[in-house]
Amino acid sequence: MDKAMGEGQIIASQLAYAYSIIGKDNAQRNKSILSEIQKQNYVQYDDNTYFKILKQGKPVDSIAGKTVVFAMHEQLTDGTVTLNYDKAKPLILPYRQLPLPLNTFVAKAGLNGKAKIYIKPDGGYGKDGIPGQVPPESMSIVTIEILAIK
Repeated sequence: MDKAMGEGQIIASQLAYAYSIIGKDNAQRNKSILSEIQKQNYVQYDDNTYFKILKQGKPVDSIAGKTVVFAMHEQLTDGTVTLNYDKAKPLILPYRQLPLPLNTFVAKAGLNGKAKIYIKPDGGYGKDGIPGQVPPESMSIVTIEILAIK
C-alpha cells in the first residue's frame, strides 16, 4: 500500500511539473499573440478581452428579445479546438441567454457579421486552466459569425 501511495505521489509530482512547463509555454505564446493582435488594431473590450469585427453585418433593432443563430469556433493558445459549431450545425440561443461579453460582440457584428475575440486566461479558464481539459495559461480564441436573428 505504501509503495502505491509513493508511486501516486511521483505521478502527481510529474504531472505538476508538466503542467508548469505547459503553462510557461502558453504564457509565452500569449505574449506573442497579444503583440500581434495589437498590431492588427483589435479593440480592447476590458482588461482580459480583445475583439475585432472582421465583417460588419446589418444592425438589428430590439435584439434583446430575439433569438440568434450563429457559428462559433473556439481554440486555445496551443491550437486545441474546444468548440466548433459551424454553419451546418449552428448554435441557436435567445440573445438574453448569451453571456457577457459574447452578447455584446453579437450585437456589434450584426446580422451576417463576423467577429474574432481573444480572451486572456484571467478572463476565461483561469491561469490554472481546467485540469484534464484546458491546459494552464490558455487563452480562448473565438470566432463568431451571425447567421440569422429571429
